[in-house]
Order: sequence, then C-alpha cells, then structure tokens
Amino acid sequence: MKKIAIAFMCVFALVQAPTVAKADFFNIGIEGAVNIPIPDYDIVYGIGLGGFARVTLSPFGDLGFLGKIGFLYQMGKDYGAAGSTPDMKLIPVILGIHYDIAAVLDAELALALTTLAGDSTDFEPGMFAGIGVEFVNFRLAANIYAISLEHMDVTTSFMITLGWGFGV
Repeated sequence: MKKIAIAFMCVFALVQAPTVAKADFFNIGIEGAVNIPIPDYDIVYGIGLGGFARVTLSPFGDLGFLGKIGFLYQMGKDYGAAGSTPDMKLIPVILGIHYDIAAVLDAELALALTTLAGDSTDFEPGMFAGIGVEFVNFRLAANIYAISLEHMDVTTSFMITLGWGFGV
C-alpha cells in the first residue's frame, strides 16, 4: 500500500509540475511509432513500425488543432504451408484536436485518413485517439488507431509514439 501511495504522489507531482511551459502557440516535431495490432487485426498482420511529422496549433490556450502525416510499415505474417500475408505500407494523415489536460498531460482525438503507399490514392476514413505525457521537448503517448471506421473490428491497433518537438 505504501508503494502505491508513493507512486500516486509521484504521478500527481509530475502532472502538476510547473516547470514545463505548455503555452506554445505553434509546435512542430517528429515521432517514432510502434503499432501493435489488436484482435482481429493481429491474425493477419504483425507489429508495425513508422514515424510521423507532427504539428499543433493552439490559438485557444489549452485547446488546439493537431496535424500529423506519417508512414507505417505493418509486417505480414507467415503461416508456413498455409501461406502468408503481405507486408502493408500505410500513409496516415491525421487531423483533429489536441487538449492540454495538465502541465505535462495531453489528449488527442482525430480523424485518420489512411492510404496504402504506392497502390492507391483513395483515403480510408479512420480514427485516432490518444493520451500523452510531455516533459521538456519529449512526448510519450499511448494511442488507439483504427485504419477504417467501416471495419474497426479488424483494423484497430494500439500505437505507442515517442517524439521530440519544439514550440514558438
């Protein structure tokens, strides 16, 4: 119980830390991503790796606009004699809102428009939602990413991003 209380106090102190300035009007950065499929998407595809260019514009203080564009390489799976699934290369364009909850804690909710790299110019509407912790110029976030709203049951994944950015 003592360890839980100490952990809670540390998290509370981190969230309330006044040393991090979150009042940037414009923030630009880069993020690396690990995309982990969740059922039933994990039956067909393995882990994905990629990156994003990220921009936030905050004209309303804590509430602002979010824009990301990136590339994800989603690995296929080999089933031996039964065959395999091909690797998938995705280009997600993410547009939405960014909200600073506390000094180092933020949330994002966005529309994700995703296309297959090199195969199509058709963008599939999807969803992107996450919560992040930002300290100095680094940001670590846990996200839910659905490639397709129509097929969320088979295209949803858990994405972890780690990035660096700077604001003006």
